Amino acid sequence: MSLLAPLIASLERSAEPISPADIAARSFIALGPNSSLGLSKLKPLVQAGARFEWAVDDYCTASHIEGIPVITSAQLLERAKRLPADVVAIDFTQSSYSTGYFKALTERAGIELRDLLQAQAYFDTVGVYESVRTYRARTIARADDWLKFAQRLADDRSRETLYAVLLQRLEHDRNWAADIRLDGRDEYFGNADSNTFILGHQEHFVDCGAHRGTVLHKLLGITS
Repeated sequence: MSLLAPLIASLERSAEPISPADIAARSFIALGPNSSLGLSKLKPLVQAGARFEWAVDDYCTASHIEGIPVITSAQLLERAKRLPADVVAIDFTQSSYSTGYFKALTERAGIELRDLLQAQAYFDTVGVYESVRTYRARTIARADDWLKFAQRLADDRSRETLYAVLLQRLEHDRNWAADIRLDGRDEYFGNADSNTFILGHQEHFVDCGAHRGTVLHKLLGITS
C-alpha cells in the first residue's frame, strides 16, 4: 500500500500531530541512552526541562547518564509498578532489533512508548541542523515541490522512500520509515546482489560533503 494517501492527509491537516497535553508534565524513561542518538539527543532534552526517571541500558557501566540513574531491562520490569501512571518511555535506538526489543519490553512493563521525535517536537530541540518543528514547518511550506519531485523519481521504491521520510518529519514518528530502512551493507550504494541503487555506466558523481569519507570509500570500492 502506497504512503502517498497518508502523506496527503498529513499535509492537508497541517496541525501539529502532538498536543502539548499529551506530554506536558509527564516524566520519562530513556531507552538506549548510550546509542548514537542517546549520546547526542538526551542532553538537549534534559536541558530543555524533560524529567527522566531512569535510563534503561543493559550494557552501560556508569551509574548515571546526564544525571539520570541507569538501570537494566530486568530492573525496569521489577520496578515498573512503582512508576507514575503517566510515565512515558522514549526510544533513542535506531536498529530494528533494538526498537523491537524495547517495544516488547515496554509492553511487558505496561509503559507507554513514544518515539524520540515526539519528545523533541514538544521540547523544541534540534533534530540535525534545525529543530524538528522547523523541519515540519518547512516541509509543509514546500509541499507542492516535494510532490512534484516525487513524480520525477524513476521507480516506486524511490517515491515510497521519499513519502516515508516526509511522513516522519510531519508526524514526528520514525515508525513511518521502518519499511524503507536499510542496513549498512545497502546504504547509499548497493552491492551486486542488492535491490537498492546499482551503478550503471553513465552516472556523474559530485561530492556534496559525504560523511567522513565513508560513503566515498564505498563508492570507490564498487566502481574500481
